Amino acid sequence: MESRQLQERVDAAFTEHFGRTPLRERLDDLLKQAIDLTRYRDLRDLREEAGDLLCALLQLSTECDWRVEDLVEGTLAKLEARRLQYASLGRKTRVAILGGSFDPVTQGHLAAAKFILGASRTFDEVWLSPAFGHLQKDLAPVEHRLAMLRLAVEGSPQLKVHDYEVARELGGDTLHMVKHLLEEDYAKTTYDLSLAFGLDVANSLPTWPGSETLTRMIRFVIIARTGYDVQPGAWYLEAPHIYLQPDQPLPQLSSTMARQAARDGGDLESIVPPAVAGYIRAHGLYRQA
Repeated sequence: MESRQLQERVDAAFTEHFGRTPLRERLDDLLKQAIDLTRYRDLRDLREEAGDLLCALLQLSTECDWRVEDLVEGTLAKLEARRLQYASLGRKTRVAILGGSFDPVTQGHLAAAKFILGASRTFDEVWLSPAFGHLQKDLAPVEHRLAMLRLAVEGSPQLKVHDYEVARELGGDTLHMVKHLLEEDYAKTTYDLSLAFGLDVANSLPTWPGSETLTRMIRFVIIARTGYDVQPGAWYLEAPHIYLQPDQPLPQLSSTMARQAARDGGDLESIVPPAVAGYIRAHGLYRQA
């Protein structure tokens, strides 16, 4: 449905139920609905309030004889002008750091990174940051995992490999890592850093040592995952954190699936980028269970 048709449907419904509304009353109604939106109780409630506010805004556009396309294009042009202005003024580059073992990196990891860029409208780059080690896992040598990551992000300038944990041989203590990371000069002068996790990790984070300190130190970007529910009053629903819910589930392509395909001679290219599949075969990775 085109936006003009949508405006016409909303106008017909509003006229039938409410009659014609003076501009001052319309603006008061918009203010009330915007306040209601900020008081949402859960995602279902948020969706309903957002729909009410959106319809009221569409009706305001119709009553003022504005085309929705013109409003959107005007805002996009303004945002682009601001982006250029920020660049000239040296605005920090906004980065979401997506951590993981990446043993190996899969199309699922890349889909999550690209989803963060597109859905959040906040970040300029996503950095893929491999863990140096893992207490519960035997990982492939880190030089191989880094090499595969670099192959995976080739041709995607907004995706970069961040070897911070590897270069410093850090363990799995996220709070310790974040404290050191935020002390780096580039974190103070050049980059505005956030951490990205899946919903499964986010729901367990309150049980981590120092979790309250951690969530105050840095913004988190949380991605919904199939099979995991948003907890009522969850910490990641509050600013400055960002919760992202894709319209369609992201590809469930795990490193475990990739290792099994490599071991069993399966369709590796359907799980990892072709260059990564070639690297795995060339170096004989994951042949042993």
